[in-house]
Amino acid sequence: MTRIIEKVEKEEARRKLFGLLIFSAILMISLYMYFMSVTVIKTVERKENIMIIQGLNSDNQALEESYFSILNKFNKDYAYSLGFVDQKNTDFVFKSGSVAKR
Repeated sequence: MTRIIEKVEKEEARRKLFGLLIFSAILMISLYMYFMSVTVIKTVERKENIMIIQGLNSDNQALEESYFSILNKFNKDYAYSLGFVDQKNTDFVFKSGSVAKR
């Protein structure tokens, strides 16, 4: 009688172990699929972000070129054409020392 009970307990233990193995295999496969899909999605987002950054850099470069072309327009000849004249006898005010130190 005890041999029959032992066989039944062993079969139940094997079934439980087999069920646990199946459950763990399904869990591992589902986790693998989840993390792989997240990795793929993040990689695609990264590539899209790189493309956006490259576009912004090219826009920034175009703005800098227009800024420098406008900046080159401002020189002495342009100032003279607007009516500015050179100053003669210019005196500058300067501070010899700090007032707070005294």
